[in-house]
Amino acid sequence: MQVALLIASLLHVFEEFVYPGGFASKFKSMMSKIGKTISTTWLIITNLMFLLAVSSVLFIQNKLYIMSIVSIVFLNACLHIGKSIHAKGYFPGLFTALFLYIPIYILGIIYTHLNFSQVMICLSVGALLHSFPFLILWYLNPGSKRR
Repeated sequence: MQVALLIASLLHVFEEFVYPGGFASKFKSMMSKIGKTISTTWLIITNLMFLLAVSSVLFIQNKLYIMSIVSIVFLNACLHIGKSIHAKGYFPGLFTALFLYIPIYILGIIYTHLNFSQVMICLSVGALLHSFPFLILWYLNPGSKRR
């Protein structure tokens, strides 16, 4: 499962940025509507951090850790699906989200035999990890409204 997760993540980033691509411009446009400026550097660092986290499941064999990382991709898939519904069309990354990330998440739950509480903990950790780059963006972005 860990190798499948890494391959799916690489394919997802490929779909977003290479073919068919277009994620960077659509995401930057989406974020500018809420007053946030996204730099190419931020996108690169965020995706490198993401791929590093995904790669770490090859070496850290703890099922709660693995499912927390898998939860990141599940939540990312939900966001891609939601954005595609909102935009009433394709949002870059949708296909790998639907056909790779969602099945990997379901298989992960089956494979690890987690109970409901453990799944909820992993989803919570995954949500926190997924939000980390956005929290940094909100804090550091000159357009942020901080008190």
